[in-house]
Amino acid sequence: MASLNRVGNNLNQLARNTNRGLDIDVPQLRDALHQYHAVIAAIYEALGMESARDNQGQESGRP
Repeated sequence: MASLNRVGNNLNQLARNTNRGLDIDVPQLRDALHQYHAVIAAIYEALGMESARDNQGQESGRP
């Protein structure tokens, strides 16, 4: 849960800065999204489930 909170805080800070008109720190955004996907994958694994979507936001089995 701590990892999920940390990732959520990072994404929230990026969104807040963007809404303030500040430039997006693309490497920081990529890192936060990568961490988000890793946490979500760990949750699915812990629950013994398979994610319905891949890391590109596309359904499994679709090009």
